[in-house]
Amino acid sequence: MYYDDLSTKVFFDTEFTDLKQDAELISLGAVSEGNEFYMEVVFDESKASGWVIEHVLPSLRYRSSLLTLKKGDLELRNWLVKRAADSPSGRITMVSDCYAYDWVLFCNLFAEGLPKFINYIPLDLSSLLYAAGIDPDVNREDFAEVKKGKRKHDALWDAQIIRLCFEKLINLQGRYRMSIRTDVAKIKAIWR
Repeated sequence: MYYDDLSTKVFFDTEFTDLKQDAELISLGAVSEGNEFYMEVVFDESKASGWVIEHVLPSLRYRSSLLTLKKGDLELRNWLVKRAADSPSGRITMVSDCYAYDWVLFCNLFAEGLPKFINYIPLDLSSLLYAAGIDPDVNREDFAEVKKGKRKHDALWDAQIIRLCFEKLINLQGRYRMSIRTDVAKIKAIWR
């Protein structure tokens, strides 16, 4: 059975200090149906790994005007409320690249808990790629057939790439479902 809900998909990405349990959020980008959100928050730079210092910190846009987590929570919540209001179901499903860190850091933004209009089950591109028989470590820009951006490791750019990859996967899946339906129809015709 194919599941197709009516929630609005919000594609998001985070940049954070390191691949460790005590990782701190640095930035978050989100896109949904022509709307974009981007924020950078105050973080402890001493926790940033060498890789983050080299690849992520140079991509930051607002180093001089970072938000506190509390202010970031409020701005993100307001943006998401508008996306939920535009949704046919009044709900949002979050989609990230590999949500092990993204989802946890996203949820940590909401001091009072995840808003009820956000589906508590997020989707992640890596698992969807794997389920489709595609290497989950495939270069996302190559898969989306987008020229490599100068803004790689910019949370908003990465969120846009996640959306393009998701849409490509859904289109591939739709063609696959259609071919299965056609094959089933042919088989039924033979057995009549």
